[in-house]
Amino acid sequence: MVSGSQVINELSDIKVDLCLLGTNSLSVEEGVTDSDWEVVQIKKAMIKCSQKLGVLSIVEKLNSNQKLRVCPLKDITYLITDLNPKHPSLEEFSKQITII
Repeated sequence: MVSGSQVINELSDIKVDLCLLGTNSLSVEEGVTDSDWEVVQIKKAMIKCSQKLGVLSIVEKLNSNQKLRVCPLKDITYLITDLNPKHPSLEEFSKQITII
């Protein structure tokens, strides 16, 4: 099995146009957050090697926070969700990022 530090080292050699990232929590105030230290470090490394970031989030994970920050909302290019992009609960997100 590959450990977190090995994954992070390997990711440092990769450059990608778009990173699609799943999330446990997403809020306007805190951005993407998670509760697992190793997962957070791997996600940060994935974001660092990409030019654009797309975050996938189901409605239940919107407007919630975990203990550890992955990235602020300003780092996200696209939000992909199961809601209609014009849904009222996405209004604050749509002021800063493109909703798909």
